[in-house]
Amino acid sequence: MTGFKTLHGAAQMKALGARVARQFARAAKGKKGNAAAVFALVGDLGSGKTTFVQGFVGALNKRHRVVSPTFLIMRPYPVARRGKRNIRRIYHMDAYRIRRGAQLAPVGFYDALKEPDAVILVEWADRIKRHIPPHARWISFTHGETETMRRVALRRR
Repeated sequence: MTGFKTLHGAAQMKALGARVARQFARAAKGKKGNAAAVFALVGDLGSGKTTFVQGFVGALNKRHRVVSPTFLIMRPYPVARRGKRNIRRIYHMDAYRIRRGAQLAPVGFYDALKEPDAVILVEWADRIKRHIPPHARWISFTHGETETMRRVALRRR
């Protein structure tokens, strides 16, 4: 995904998440890294972050229902048919309730960052900006002019 997209409804947001996941998985195939890939998701409440994650996870593992990990903070999802991809696990993190960096270690954030075959999708990443690695891909979500319209854009840190 490049630039900015205008979407209408949850189905289009899920489809975008799935498309980004498939593109990333194809690009990651055969590559060896030394750290997890990170997608830092930012935007207001109800702007589509969780719906995007549902599409992303669903494209790589259809067996799991994705819900916001607001109270768990971070939830892992295994990737189906991992032999065909370099991605073994997806972590979905909700940093909304994180107030200090010290709260990240107990939920496994720093350990997950060290997994070269993992992807971490962080909602409310702007709340833990100092702890997001420089290689992260930042995606912003905003409300549009209508109730179902959303804008999604890649942005710099």
